[in-house]
Amino acid sequence: MDYKDVELGATEDFFWFKAKIELIDILLRKVTLVRNSCSLTIEDEAFVPPSHKNDVSYQKEYAVFSNGVNTINKMKILDIGCGIGSELEVMKSYGDVYIIDVEPKTIASIPDSICVEKKVCNVCDGIPYQDSYFDIVVAFDLLEHLQDDVFVIGEIHRILKKKGFLVFTVPAFQFLFSGHDWLLGHFRRYNKNLLKDRLRQFKCMEVGFWACSLFLPVIFEKLLRYNKSNQTIKFRTFNKFFNNLFYNILRFENYLIRYKVPLPFGTTIYGIYQNTKDIKNTS
Repeated sequence: MDYKDVELGATEDFFWFKAKIELIDILLRKVTLVRNSCSLTIEDEAFVPPSHKNDVSYQKEYAVFSNGVNTINKMKILDIGCGIGSELEVMKSYGDVYIIDVEPKTIASIPDSICVEKKVCNVCDGIPYQDSYFDIVVAFDLLEHLQDDVFVIGEIHRILKKKGFLVFTVPAFQFLFSGHDWLLGHFRRYNKNLLKDRLRQFKCMEVGFWACSLFLPVIFEKLLRYNKSNQTIKFRTFNKFFNNLFYNILRFENYLIRYKVPLPFGTTIYGIYQNTKDIKNTS
């Protein structure tokens, strides 16, 4: 979660952020299965949220999974733009996590125990790691904040090992750009064609939409707020019933993504791309 989200009134209990953490778990799991060439059954691939990790059924499933990916904890993972670190507990189970963010206070608030290393830097000036250093780079809702996203993508390509993975989420569709994007410091929203162009140095393993159920409500909200001051925009709070309802709707979307059922549209695009070419960043 971005610190600006917190300033606008968001909390970690907000349905979107809770469901997004589970989406991140699914995406990283997909990466590790590909990376370690596992061949599991559909049942073995079933996603169980972190809150269920004490269940006997989960322990049985996890034993099967972990036996097939015994190199999982050796991976080096870089989280670019980690924000307040909401997803780090999930990421930590997939390898050694390194984090960078432009905000010193944000980095300072994250416990040292949750990551191997943390750095304050502006990635638009370069990523302070050597070539071919990381197995996975994650950039969740980051690229839209970068004026020169092409340069930073080139830097990600540089620090990734050959056959390493970039896992990301970005906001979808420029026509949905609103005052909320403006307040969060977004330069753009993306579509699949733009991502294909930006990530031509990578091989696309999977790309799709998320938050399909929010697409029409977001359009309606945008129309309602037309001509209103951007400064009035805050996170809308929901009572427990509606927060849980929307959370479970997004969890169902996560279920579909887990089994590679494509969603026709959404307010977010997620992607898993693999570094397969020896191309240096010349931007």
